[in-house]
This record gives sequence, structure tokens and C-alpha cells, in this order.
Amino acid sequence: MDYMKRIWIFLAIILYLLGIATWITFPELTILNISILSFASLIIIFIFYPLRREIYDLLTSRYYKKLYSHLLNLFLIGCVLSLVQYLVYKNSVYIDLTKSGQNTLSEQTKEILRSIDGPIEFLYFEKRQEWPRMIPLLELFRAHKNDISVKAIDIETEILLLKKYSVESTGVLVVNYKNSSKKAAITNELSITNLLLKLLRNREIKIYLTQGHNELNIEDESREGISILAQLIRNSTYQLHSIDLSQETLPIDAYAIAILGPKKSFLPKEMKEISSFMEKGGKLLVAVDPSFKGDPHRNLINYLKSYGLVINRDIIVDMLSQSFNADATVPFISHYALEHAVTKNFKGRTIFPLTSSIETIDNIKDVEAIKLAFSNQFPASWAEKDLGAIEKGQAKFDNKDSKGPQAVLAVSTKGQSRVAVFGNSSFIINGYENISSNFNLFLNTLSWLVDDEPITSLNRPQLRNQVIVMSEQQVQLIFYFSVLFFPLILFSIAVFVYKRRQSL
Repeated sequence: MDYMKRIWIFLAIILYLLGIATWITFPELTILNISILSFASLIIIFIFYPLRREIYDLLTSRYYKKLYSHLLNLFLIGCVLSLVQYLVYKNSVYIDLTKSGQNTLSEQTKEILRSIDGPIEFLYFEKRQEWPRMIPLLELFRAHKNDISVKAIDIETEILLLKKYSVESTGVLVVNYKNSSKKAAITNELSITNLLLKLLRNREIKIYLTQGHNELNIEDESREGISILAQLIRNSTYQLHSIDLSQETLPIDAYAIAILGPKKSFLPKEMKEISSFMEKGGKLLVAVDPSFKGDPHRNLINYLKSYGLVINRDIIVDMLSQSFNADATVPFISHYALEHAVTKNFKGRTIFPLTSSIETIDNIKDVEAIKLAFSNQFPASWAEKDLGAIEKGQAKFDNKDSKGPQAVLAVSTKGQSRVAVFGNSSFIINGYENISSNFNLFLNTLSWLVDDEPITSLNRPQLRNQVIVMSEQQVQLIFYFSVLFFPLILFSIAVFVYKRRQSL
């Protein structure tokens, strides 16, 4: 009989440990957790109830009174530690020890979080086994704003919540803020930050890309297309539309016009439509490539002069590019005007193949134009005026050329209107998808253009250290050994040593 009691007691202890483990590992399985702990409690009651008189005498003995005192002290210590843990949780501080800073939010994201007033609720809808993929990142957001609450929802069990928020796929984050709610599939920090930005924004930003002049195509997935850029723009919660200004008029909901790599001239009718739009406080982004034959952009270039921006008929040559095994007509840009919102804290080298230089005109009433990105100093770089020499590969600086540094990007403001001009358009084609700085600079410029300065693109460092990836089973194995088995072994050793000392 004593042997069977020991077996039942051992089973009850195992059930208690199992119940605690499942409660920590699967907190959403409330019924299962309560059932395991309740069954273990029933076993203990069933075994010890007939011995209640002996147990009472034992518990009221002098030995146990001392034990109660020690247990009370341990309980009070536990209460203090729990309070400290709660305060640490609500005011946690993350220290990123990785060399690349991969566990740190970007400064743009931190700026957005600082601009949000009031609590935010994150509801992450995903299969339970996939939670570790994004929950640590969401916790990073909570660490920088302690009134963010993070809750993971198992899409396989929480059917009512799925219907309530109309979630139809996995990996969806629902953000509740004040009386607003937005949702989107998330994959990284940028997607979460842009969801917050969309929640805060009180308007839809629609950008119209001109057509009819052989511009870059947002649907073209080849190396020469800009489908990757188009997706990045959409990820920034902007809407992209195409328009032929020779046949259509700009809708009243247009927020900005983008002219990317035109090969043909704009008709007077089109320029009149653009001018009318800009007079109403419109935004214009222009990226044109140098032309070796004729001057197809004359109408557009002349119009930009009214905003203090001049696209020169030349090509920037940078001899230092040859140290990167590139042609001298492919300048590597690493100098920026750090005081402007577009390039403030911008880090990274951008590449502008075959780019014209851009000048600004001073002393135009109500116009403020500024250069933002520059080539290297002379004699490393200059603006070559002889395009024939460029074609022959015989470019050489002479007194007709302009010494570096030369600007490849400039912006201008005139009242509510804003203009941004690049001396090249091919720096954003799909062929440069691995040059993330190119796209970051373009997106930064676009965000400034549409008055969306709090967040642009995220300048994420590239990983240099190899990341250790563990499966769900490996994580659970580490948990059970570190939290359950090793402590149980140490406890058993302690009991064995205590019993042995008692017998001596």
C-alpha cells in the first residue's frame, strides 16, 4: 500500500510540473492547463485525506513552525522579486550586443513611436508555432514605448477574433489606436512601421506616374524595369497610378506627379497640366537621363528653372569609381547635405550611372533650392561637357568642364509646392536591387516630397555575423532542460543530501 501511495505522489508531482510547463508554454490552452493541475490536486487530496489527523499534528509541530517562518520569508522575497520583475517588464531596456545592430530599431521607427500619444494594442494573428518569428520584433517596439501591449492570437483556435477583425491570412498584425484600427501582413520592421504610419496618417497619398514618353515601367520585372521600386513605394502605404497627360487630366485626388526616365519630349498641353497642378501646391519628382542626341527634355528643363533647378547637359565623371572596378561615368556618391530632412543621418553609398549634374539658381523670389547629394572633390570628379568624348571613352578635364563636387540630387520649395530632381533615372531600376542605398535615397526624397517626413525607408545594416536559427523543437528542448529537468535534478540531490545528513 505504501508503494502505491509513493507512485501516486510521484504521479501528482509530475502532473504539477507538467501543468506549470504547459501553462508557461501554452498559456492560451486554459482548459487543458486547469484540468492537469486539478487532476493533480485531486490525487493529492485522495491520498492524504485519510491521514489528515497525522498531517495536522505534523504541521503544528515545532519543526514546521520554523519551516513556516522560512517559507514566509521566501514568500516575501518572491513578492519583492515579482514587483521588480514587473517594473523591469514595464520599463525594459534592451542592450544590443550584435556587431551589426540587428536587434535595434532604426532611428526612423523610434521617431514614429515618440510621436504617438497614447497606448497602442498589437494583435498578431499567426499559427502558434510561428509566433517566435515575429514576437521578439514586436517586443522591441514595446521596449521603446512601454504602453504598447503585444498579444499573439492563434489563428487555429481563436475563430471569433478572426471574424471580428476580418483576418483571412497568416502573419497579420492588427494595430488598435484610440478609435482607429489598421491591419497588414508583416515581415520586418519596415512593414510594422509603415502600418503605424498608415494608422496615423489622415489622408491617402496618391502618386501619378506619367506615361507616353517611354518612361520606366512599374510593371516591368526585367532588369530595366522598376517593379521593385513600385513595390517598395506601395509598402510605404502610397498609392501608385499611371496617367497619360496628353489624353487625361490629373484627378483632384492627385498628391504628386513622378516623371521617371522619359525619352520623348513633353507636349505644351502636358506642361500646362503640370504647371496648373504645381500652382495649386502640387509635388513633382523628376528623374531624367542625359541625352547624347538632341535635347528632348527642353520643355521640362526650362520649366524646372522656375523652381531654381537646372539639369545641365553634361555627364559626371568620377575617376575614383575605377577603384571599385566600375567605369568612371558611374560615380559612387557618399557625400550628402546632412542638414536636410531627405539626407539627414543618411548613410550609405549610392550609385548613379551616367548622370547629369544639377545646379541651383539663387535669388528667385519665394524659391528655396538646395543640393543634397554630391560626387567627390576635384580632381577625382568633374562634370564633362563634351558628350562625344564620353562616347569615345576619351573624357578629360578642360576649362569647359565644371570641377567637382557636382550634385546629382537637388530639391526646391515654392510656397506649398515641392520639387525634387535627379540627374539620372536608371539608379532605381531592378538591376540595382542589391544597392539598397539607391532605393533608400529615392524613398526618402519621395517621403519629403509628399510631406511625410517622420518616416521614410529604414537604413538597416547588413548582417556580418551568422545568425543561429533554431527549430521550435530545439527551443522547447532547451526550455525543458533549463527550467524543469536540471532544477528537478538539483532538488533531488538536495533532498538526498538532507536525508543522508539526517541519518548520520
